[in-house]
Amino acid sequence: MKRLLGILTALLIGAAASAQVRVDESLALGYNRSFGLYEDNATMVSWLIRNRLDLRGGVRLQSNLTATEFGSRYYFNDYFGAEGFYIGQRSRELGFRECSIGVLGLWRWKGQVEVKAGTFFKWLKPLKGEGSVSEPLNFAYSVSFWALNTQKRFNLGGSIATLDAFTAERFYCPMLTVKLRYRINRKIDLYVVFREHNSGIFDLTSVRYDRQFRIGTTVTW
Repeated sequence: MKRLLGILTALLIGAAASAQVRVDESLALGYNRSFGLYEDNATMVSWLIRNRLDLRGGVRLQSNLTATEFGSRYYFNDYFGAEGFYIGQRSRELGFRECSIGVLGLWRWKGQVEVKAGTFFKWLKPLKGEGSVSEPLNFAYSVSFWALNTQKRFNLGGSIATLDAFTAERFYCPMLTVKLRYRINRKIDLYVVFREHNSGIFDLTSVRYDRQFRIGTTVTW
């Protein structure tokens, strides 16, 4: 047993030493129909090990909400992969806590196009009182793209998705995003994101639920 633990420890240390680390830090200002204007600060750290296994974890501190996310992604080859995630949210002001756990399959092309689809379980419980709501089967999807080769200094991208950092929504409430990125050098990127989130694409009475403007930087080493 000790020998096995020693081998596993050595493998983990070797994998960590060869990992590529990315730190994403961002600030956002938005408006939500439920609680009005808000601001948040989000940090996400990820480790890409041997260009196959991608691990991530982060936290978002919002005016009246705290969210955490943990996930892993494995690339089978240059085109296909699989992903799992956990997203938790808690708000004293709004009086609820929520978690979403899901699995996805993905396809990508040259780093410019990525398509994900899968399912997730969502659980919601009020902070006071009894009872909870669970949704055992939600369809999740994401289609994102960059207009130019990802090595270009300037790039413009967009997406339609029910999944975003620290957020997992029902399939009929996708988020639309537009993203502008500027690459300072091989290690530092700056970006600006505008996100629009409606209450439902199949509801004729749907209204704008959330609108957000985010600026951030990604450092890789």
